[in-house]
Amino acid sequence: RTKPNVIAKRRHIILNNDKSNNVGNAMGAGGELITALARLDEKWELGRRKGGGGSRIGEWIVLDVSTDDDDDEEEENKNKKQSYESIFDNAGMNTNKKEIVYLLEPSSGTNPSSIIFFLGGAILGQFPHIAYSSFLTRLSAKTNAAIIAIPYEILNLDHFDIAKRAVKKMKRALIQCEDSRGYAGNIRKYAIGHSLGGKLHSVGIAATGMGDELEGIGLVSFNNFGFGETVRLGREFAKELNVDSSGGAAGFGGGPMPFDALIDLAEMA
Repeated sequence: RTKPNVIAKRRHIILNNDKSNNVGNAMGAGGELITALARLDEKWELGRRKGGGGSRIGEWIVLDVSTDDDDDEEEENKNKKQSYESIFDNAGMNTNKKEIVYLLEPSSGTNPSSIIFFLGGAILGQFPHIAYSSFLTRLSAKTNAAIIAIPYEILNLDHFDIAKRAVKKMKRALIQCEDSRGYAGNIRKYAIGHSLGGKLHSVGIAATGMGDELEGIGLVSFNNFGFGETVRLGREFAKELNVDSSGGAAGFGGGPMPFDALIDLAEMA
């Protein structure tokens, strides 16, 4: 294993690289968390292999959703990986993993009544079967749903690209569940995203039209703006709604909006 002092030196070099400064700072701030999650993932993988590969009811199952097309995408993103791969390697993460998703079926052993596609937040989203296991296990038990948790790595700040890859994984996992696990083709489908995962779901749905296949979507803590900035955005949005197409005020006689003072107080909170 790489010694801690060597890891620190490598991370210092990367964090001072202008080309990867933004990602580097983000990963540097969460470096310890990534390392801890990677170690837990390693222990989980060892336990899974000893226990028969997740064959017991109510345990996470790893689905390999790789295809031949992934080799072309790997070459296309080679330069991106070279820019950031040291950050992930230093934290114990392998950027050359197969394309996988994590599947959690109902602990009751019955056929799932629905599927929930889950995307976690930045960093945590790389290890959804670890970071969100308790939440997703309870969710599956209460709703009799199969959870498909899609891990993703932040190799760049192109959220559209990350969302596109996530949608591809969802579709491949769904096909595999229908073909190999007997899921009904008309099974109800939902999506839940936490933090950045909420944004990725939104981007993916808008870009691919996948929303037509979903019964609903849940976004948890999807806004990481400060409260004051959020309120200001709310004010601007409300003003836009209050102005009609002719440029005049609609509904308030052209005067100040009655809740402006309330928003001013909220901004100072």
